[in-house]
Amino acid sequence: MESLPDDAYHQIFAYLPQQTLVGCRLLNRRIAEVATYYAFQRVRLRAADGVHSFVNVAKSESLRQRVREITIDTWVGPDCTYGYGKTNTVRLPRDFFRALAYVRFFPHLSTLNLRFSEYCGPDTRNGLAVDETWDLRYLVLDIVFRCVARVWPEAHRPLREENYVSFDRHDRGTLPPLPTEGILLNDDETLEPIHLRTLTVSNLADFDDRRLTDSDHFKQIMTSKSLKSIKLLVTEESNRGTATPVYFADKYDFCDNLPSTWLAPEIAENLTVLSLFFQNYWGWVPKMDFRAVNPGKGRASGLPNLRVLALGHYVFSHEWQIDWIASMVGHDNGLGGLQELYLDECPILWQARTAGPLDQSTKTYVSQDGDIISRSQNGYPLKSMMTNTVLIADAPLSERVQFAGSLHWSDVLHHWADHMTALRVFKMGQGCWSNENKESKWRTIQTYEHRPSAAVMSGLQSAVNDIRLKHDRDAQVPWSDLAGGLEAKKKQMLSQIQSFGDTTHLDYDCPSPSARHVPGTPYGREFLPRLGVGMSVRDKHILQYIHFDIDLGPTPWINHHRGENMPAIIVRLERFRTYIGERPRDMLAYNHLQGTVSWRAKTNKNSQTAA
Repeated sequence: MESLPDDAYHQIFAYLPQQTLVGCRLLNRRIAEVATYYAFQRVRLRAADGVHSFVNVAKSESLRQRVREITIDTWVGPDCTYGYGKTNTVRLPRDFFRALAYVRFFPHLSTLNLRFSEYCGPDTRNGLAVDETWDLRYLVLDIVFRCVARVWPEAHRPLREENYVSFDRHDRGTLPPLPTEGILLNDDETLEPIHLRTLTVSNLADFDDRRLTDSDHFKQIMTSKSLKSIKLLVTEESNRGTATPVYFADKYDFCDNLPSTWLAPEIAENLTVLSLFFQNYWGWVPKMDFRAVNPGKGRASGLPNLRVLALGHYVFSHEWQIDWIASMVGHDNGLGGLQELYLDECPILWQARTAGPLDQSTKTYVSQDGDIISRSQNGYPLKSMMTNTVLIADAPLSERVQFAGSLHWSDVLHHWADHMTALRVFKMGQGCWSNENKESKWRTIQTYEHRPSAAVMSGLQSAVNDIRLKHDRDAQVPWSDLAGGLEAKKKQMLSQIQSFGDTTHLDYDCPSPSARHVPGTPYGREFLPRLGVGMSVRDKHILQYIHFDIDLGPTPWINHHRGENMPAIIVRLERFRTYIGERPRDMLAYNHLQGTVSWRAKTNKNSQTAA
C-alpha cells in the first residue's frame, strides 16, 4: 500500500465507513494521517450511544480540529418505542444533555445536523403524554445554539434542564453537570463564534417557539454571513387520539411566522440553498405565503442569492406561487437565476371542500426599504375557522365552501421553461418519506442495490437460520446464548438503519432509485455509499393533483396518484375527469422543460470547457 500516491488514498478513504478508517490508522504513519482526516470529519452525538466517544473527540486537541460535521440525534435506542399517550414516556439520558455543551469545542465545524423524533407536541394534550415535548426540543436547540454562538448565561444563572425534561431517577450521569462545574466557563471570552455554513434539522416541531427564535444567540447564528444552506424537515403533532392535525392552531402560527423567524430577511438574503419539507401537506392549509419572505420589489428582496430550492409536500394552489419562484428566487445570485429546483411530492390543488368562508382579505407587508406592499389572500381557509372544531362539527354540510383550482401542470411548467432561463436541474418525484422504508434505503446505500422494504425481516430471518445451523452443529452451545447474539445483531442493525430515516429533505439531489430495477443488479458506479436515495421519478410520482375535504378522515387530503381511493362523488365530477384528461398535455410540458433544462446545462458545460 505504501506505493500508492496520496491522491489514491484520498479517493479510497473518502468512501470507507468510519470504523474501517479508524482501523486504517494503525497501518503506518503516512496512511494514518489520511485515514484520520476522513475518520473524524464527521462525528455523531446520539442519545442511544456514542456520548462518551463524542466527548473524547471534543477533548482531543488534534482530533477536534479535523471535525467539519456534527450530527446530534435524540434517538435513545431500539428498546424504546416512540408514540403518543404511552404509559412510560421516552427519557433521554442526562449525559446526552451534558455532552451537548462540548459542541463549543469544535472550531472548524461547518455543518450541523439536528435530529428529533417525528412525535411532537406539548407536555399533554387532553391528558396524553408526548415523548419529545416542545420544552425538550427547545432545551436541545437552545444549548446547541448557545454552543455555536459561544454565548452562555452568567455563572450564577445555571441552566436548569430539569425544568424542561424529566430523567430516570437512577440516572445521575457521569459527565460534569452544566454549566456551573467549569466546562462552560473556561476562556469563553477568547472564543470566537463558530461559523456554520450548513444547518439541517430533521423533525423540527411545527410550533413557533419564541423562546428560541427571539433569543440573541439564535439570531446571531442564523444571520451570520457564513450560513448559506438551511434544510428543514418540519413534523407535526399527529395524535389521532385527540384530533386531526389540520385543526391545531400551532401549525398555522408556525407557517405565518416563518418569514420572521427561520426565514427572516437577514437570513433570506444570504441563503444559497434552501430545503423546506413538511411531513404533511402545507402551503394552502396551513397557508405559507412566500411573498412575506423578505418582501419587496428590489434586487435584495425574496431569496435573491438562492441557487438551489427544494420543497417537500408543498401544495400549489395560486398563480402567484408560480410567479414567485420564477421571479423572486435567485434573481441576484450572479448566475442569472435559480439553478436547481426540486419538488418532492408537491401537488396542485385542483379542488377543495372546507369550512367557510374562505379568506377574502388583503394583507400588507413592509419591505426593508419601508415600502408598503399589499397582497391578496383570496382563496385560503381562515385559521379561525379551521381551528374551531366545534363549529366545524356543528355546521351543516350544506354550509361547506368549495375551492376550485385553476392551475394545470402544463401551464406551470411552460411558464418556468420560458422564465427560469438559468435553471440547470429540475427534478419532480417522490422521496422516501415513510420511516418504514428507511431500511430499504440503508440497504440500497450499503450494497448499491434496491431491495423491498421488508428486507429487514428477511435479513433477520437469515440470521436466525444461521444461528439455528450453528446450534445444530454445536449442541454444547445453549440456545439462550445464541438467541442473545441474535438480539444483539438485531439491535445493531436497527441502530444503523435509524440514521437513514427522516432524511428526505437532505436526499433530494441524490440518485433516484431505478424505475425498473432488477433485484441483485447494481445501480452503477455513480451511486456511492455516502449518498442517500433520491426521489423516484416514475410516472405516478410526478405531475400530481390533490383534493382536500374537511369532512374526510383520518386525513382530509386525497392524492389518487398514491393509489388512494377518491370518493365516488368526486370521481363523477366533470372537473375531476377534466384534470385526469390533462395528463398527456402535462407530460408534454414536463418533457419540454426537462429537455430545455438538459440542453441549457449541456450548453453551459461546453461553454465553460471552451473557456
